[in-house]
Amino acid sequence: MILRRRGYSLLEVLMGVSVLAILLGLTMPALRGISANSQESELKRRLLLVRQASGRASADIGCFIGQLSDLTLSASPGTCFNENGDPVSIPVGSWRGPYLASLPIDPVSRAPFTYQTGSGMGRVASSASGNDSKGVPFAGY
Repeated sequence: MILRRRGYSLLEVLMGVSVLAILLGLTMPALRGISANSQESELKRRLLLVRQASGRASADIGCFIGQLSDLTLSASPGTCFNENGDPVSIPVGSWRGPYLASLPIDPVSRAPFTYQTGSGMGRVASSASGNDSKGVPFAGY
């Protein structure tokens, strides 16, 4: 009489689990790198979007917006900043907003982007601290 084995022995199950654990351990660092690269690409894309909108607004009104949330306004915010950083009135009829439907957030820090006026420019920057996967500071994006 021939006996048939049903199922797997404990040793076979442990070997299968061990192989799966090793494979998972080898792939996890690569998956983390893909996620970081994806966030960095999305950060660059969103920065470009906000910078382009800010540039269009500045070209229309002839000065720099006071804050990023101004880009979502339909009506003129009333005041902008000249190249010296002095507040000036926005010329009537020059505002063509909204320049953005909504203001995106920084995908790395999950916080609003930073915006600074002065020294002849309005600067949109990442609010994330630290460096990207290549060692480049997020503030330098």
